[in-house]
Amino acid sequence: MARRTCRLCDTQETRPTNFFVLSGATVQPTKLGFDLIFSNGERRSMMAASEEDRDAWVAALRETIQRQAQKKLEALQVRHHPKNGRARCAPAG
Repeated sequence: MARRTCRLCDTQETRPTNFFVLSGATVQPTKLGFDLIFSNGERRSMMAASEEDRDAWVAALRETIQRQAQKKLEALQVRHHPKNGRARCAPAG
């Protein structure tokens, strides 16, 4: 995180200096942490303080990646729907 001071009001602002795009990524637990494998094949290894911490990170990342993929799919379905704008068709009959 980088700290920056606003030149107008002299307050401190913290901005991330690095981030990962999780779209299409996978998470694999390891003995001491977990690996993030990105869609371009890049692998980042992360360490965790304990097995419980590792398991919590893996579960949270998998849930986030799945939720992100679901939102992307829903957005594509709405965009390509023949009625343009209805999220779901009414059941026939």
